Amino acid sequence: MAVGALKGLQSPARLHTELMHTYAAGWWSTLRHVRLPSAVPYLLPALRLGATAAVVGTVVAEVSTGYLDGIGRLLVSYAGQASGDPAKAWGPIVGAIALGLVAAGLVALLGVLLRPYRRGEATA
Repeated sequence: MAVGALKGLQSPARLHTELMHTYAAGWWSTLRHVRLPSAVPYLLPALRLGATAAVVGTVVAEVSTGYLDGIGRLLVSYAGQASGDPAKAWGPIVGAIALGLVAAGLVALLGVLLRPYRRGEATA
């Protein structure tokens, strides 16, 4: 996400930043009017990847830290009991998938709200 933010904030054309300098606009004004709107096409894909990766990271962290009430711990404990009821292990997996879809959906909703600034999504 940091790479997407940095690349996005550096993406405005030099002509636009020089124009703001000509108008004697300050750093905050240039950030608000030029740099942030031009960074949106770079930030949204980074947020989309970051939101879904955060769910995976949370599940892995819950397994390794021993948090007792998380999805990761439920997955490990239900997988150990899978010989009795194999379908029981799928509950936490479906929960993690649903949580990832909700996170990606929130980023998509943010993308709809920022549609005027999305001239084209960045591919790199």
